[in-house]
Amino acid sequence: VDVAIAYANGYFDRNDGYFTNAYNKDDIGKEWNAGGRVNLTYKNGNFNSLFTASFDHDRQEGYAYAQLDSLGMDTGIDYNDDCYYERDLLTSGLKLEYAWPNYIISSATSFQYIDDDMLLDNDFTRRNIFTLQQLQSEKTITEEIVLKSNLRNGQFKHYAFLTGISGFYRNLNIEAPVLMKDGGIESLIERNVNNVPALKRMGMSLDIANENLPIGTSLGYPSKGFALFHQSTINANEKLTFEVGIRADYEQTHLDYDSHLETYYTFPPMINRLQTVTTAMHGSVEQDFLELLPKFTAKYMWEKGAHTKMMYATVSKGYKSGGYNTQM
Repeated sequence: VDVAIAYANGYFDRNDGYFTNAYNKDDIGKEWNAGGRVNLTYKNGNFNSLFTASFDHDRQEGYAYAQLDSLGMDTGIDYNDDCYYERDLLTSGLKLEYAWPNYIISSATSFQYIDDDMLLDNDFTRRNIFTLQQLQSEKTITEEIVLKSNLRNGQFKHYAFLTGISGFYRNLNIEAPVLMKDGGIESLIERNVNNVPALKRMGMSLDIANENLPIGTSLGYPSKGFALFHQSTINANEKLTFEVGIRADYEQTHLDYDSHLETYYTFPPMINRLQTVTTAMHGSVEQDFLELLPKFTAKYMWEKGAHTKMMYATVSKGYKSGGYNTQM
């Protein structure tokens, strides 16, 4: 008998913030959120399938940050540059399963997409010091195929197994530009250099010609991996069970990075002609991880009155693969 079930839903939510920016009277913390979900199920005899997908969009106006004065008192929210966080999130999954009297084979596939954008007035003042933006785009796909014993009929079996293969691919791209504005150039760079006593005695004065200093950072962070796994379950009797498993796991992580800054300056009276300084970091690094992960479990179950008791012991090896810190 064919059985097909489908449903979908959606939502929308909006709320105003609880704070006000004194600089422009904008609400701080207001948010818009909307999305939806679909679910499709199909069954035909020994075949089952399930597909799900959801999408969520979120926009938040931030942030309720304020400076403290010398006494530790809140001076109020009062900054001039835009601040917000915006995100799109898509997740989907497909599960397929076919059952025979003694075996079940299944496949589980998933895909996730995240795209977000965060902008900060990083000094949180009315002055043009600097802003920070972080844009991320991430795509992940996973697949797992499993063949296992069919235990759904409840029949006691002395031996059961589960074996399978899984894999994933993830690609993360990050853009994190910092924009130092005229106020930041003057207060954080020029003023500190020009206050050096030795340079003051020589009458030297650094003058940066850039109206703004954009410091660009780009990161590409792909990773992939796959695993082979098997577990055997041996039922010595209806009370005593042993489980023996092994998993071979391989993962590769890769990082491409690019950071650059171009500065134009004069340093009279010694350097009167406009100079250019370019600072850049480019490169790629990669790591590979291969692990064998064994597992052994012994379980003993018994009845005591109306209750079932269980005692077990497990010995296993686990690990977490390394990677790279992208918070540069």
